Amino acid sequence: MRAILHRYLNRHAEDWPIHPPLPDGCGIVVVIPTHNEPDLPRTLESLGGCRPPDGRWSALVVVNDSVADPEAIRRQNRRTLADLRHPLPYPLAVVDATGLPGNRAGVGSARKIGMDAAVAAFARGNGDGIIVSLDADCAVHPDYLRALERHMRAHPRAPACVTRFRHPLEAIPDPAARRAMVCYELHLRYYRLGLQQAGVPYAFSTIGSCFACRASDYARQGGMNRRQAGEDFYFLHKMAQLGTIDLCRDALVYPSPRLTSRTPFGTGEAMARWLACGSGRWESYHPRAFRDLAAIAERIDALRAGYDETLLPPSAQAFFARQRGAERIEEIRRNSASPAAFRKRFWHWFNGFLAMKFIRFACNNHHGWMAVENAVALLLEAERPPKEAEPLLHYLREQEERTNHNHS
Repeated sequence: MRAILHRYLNRHAEDWPIHPPLPDGCGIVVVIPTHNEPDLPRTLESLGGCRPPDGRWSALVVVNDSVADPEAIRRQNRRTLADLRHPLPYPLAVVDATGLPGNRAGVGSARKIGMDAAVAAFARGNGDGIIVSLDADCAVHPDYLRALERHMRAHPRAPACVTRFRHPLEAIPDPAARRAMVCYELHLRYYRLGLQQAGVPYAFSTIGSCFACRASDYARQGGMNRRQAGEDFYFLHKMAQLGTIDLCRDALVYPSPRLTSRTPFGTGEAMARWLACGSGRWESYHPRAFRDLAAIAERIDALRAGYDETLLPPSAQAFFARQRGAERIEEIRRNSASPAAFRKRFWHWFNGFLAMKFIRFACNNHHGWMAVENAVALLLEAERPPKEAEPLLHYLREQEERTNHNHS
């Protein structure tokens, strides 16, 4: 196990000074990228309120900014670094990654710096461990750490897991901003439900503050990327190539509902853009696009006999033509000795990124878009859910809670 970690550290890792260093013997390291974050103390306090896991754990804060950032942001980061000198009731390690070159700055780089530091600590100590990805504007449920430890222990072949999430609507006094947050969370939950109903093997949410992974599998897949946005999406879908990514049902994160954001897209940016358009309508994917994706999933074994576009719905025929699908499927078929191998190679090609491109293509060219509350209601029409956005979101949350209790 240590050989895998050391190979990664020698070839791919960032190496930054840590003051104070991560303590020996940690089994869990919670990595928190921090950029212009006055709310960081709330996150650290929330972690301090967690019931301790069986093994040792530590938080690792990566304070980061770019040489191109305004002075106000760099001043806030200096205040953050000064405040982090105050003791906490649990181990806290800090990386000062301020003043990064513009092409090396951003949340992907900051997350990578922290996750690589966790790998180095595990390589010195236990030989493997759990790297938890959180953000500096979140709160967590008191069972958060215990739940992640139990889940990863109960699923030793799982490379990673995602957590549940709920944006705190009660913290949004402005009605328009609250509706924006409701529609955004509806959209996130709707997309996961659509993938789940389609039967694809990657029906999980990809939120940077809501996942954890095994250090050895992190190293096997080459670590975190340095993208300035979307790093979580690409990372988790890369990890999914190693095995199933399940939902850790007892770990719950409360992401920030604020409007501002440091990335080109994400919660804050999405809400701000929606409010700026002033239409009062948040559009999302048409449910027929997910039904077309389900048709692709259902016909994989038939495609193994040879590519026949008439097996696919029109949107998939057009998309596969653009993606040279006939050639790719023939290549997959030649290199697959069994139906199981064919399916594995197919999903390796038609991964989460390509599936999202397909859903967008199908909506843009065949099915159109719908108001998100109408799309969710249509996807779940057999259940007769509420039609209005906020009651519909509460319905989905309660459904998740019931499912959670049934699995307990």
